Formats: sequence, C-alpha cells, structure tokens
Amino acid sequence: MFGSLLGINPIQHLLIQYYALHYLSPAGRQALTGRAFFPHLISAPFHDGLVVVFTTAAGLSAVAAVASLMRGATPAIQGATA
Repeated sequence: MFGSLLGINPIQHLLIQYYALHYLSPAGRQALTGRAFFPHLISAPFHDGLVVVFTTAAGLSAVAAVASLMRGATPAIQGATA
C-alpha cells in the first residue's frame, strides 16, 4: 500500500522477478507497469475499507455518547479545592 503511494508498482516487480515481463506485448507491458494501473486497481477496495472504518468509528462514538449521557452527572468530591 505504501509503495503505491510512493510510486512503486509491485506488479512490475513481480513481473521482473518471475521473468514474465518479456512475454508481454509492448502495449501490455506499458499498461501493467505504467503509473496508472496499480493505483486504479487498489483505489476502490481502499475506498470501501475507509467507508467501513469511518462508519464503524461513528457508530461506536454514538454508542459511547449515549452511554455517557445515561451515566448521569457525577457527584462533587467532598473537600476538594478548586
């Protein structure tokens, strides 16, 4: 994930590592190793994950707020100086 944000294409590294890059046509090689393929490949799942995380965080915050309101006021501490 961090590699894609830094501009590193893991698809290109895998194709080079397993000697599969030379089996591709020049157009296919350019499509897979270009700067657009991998970011577009992971953008939708990354967005979906962010939606789940932030929705869960908002729900848990709402539950915590309700629990806090149900607790009521705390009594003042006797003998405390302000």
